[in-house]
Amino acid sequence: MRYGITGEPHHHTVCRRCGHVAALACEHLAEAAGRIEELTGLRPDASGSLLVYGRCAACVA
Repeated sequence: MRYGITGEPHHHTVCRRCGHVAALACEHLAEAAGRIEELTGLRPDASGSLLVYGRCAACVA
């Protein structure tokens, strides 16, 4: 488990192989948030949390 303090809303990416966690600013997901609203009718807000799992660049290499 990892906690951090920041003044800006953000999400996280998590590597399933090595466990590396990185912050992902909300502004980078604006297009995805718009698409979520199109698909579901739900308008995501900054108070939500999103974890994106996959493999980091180091583990892919």
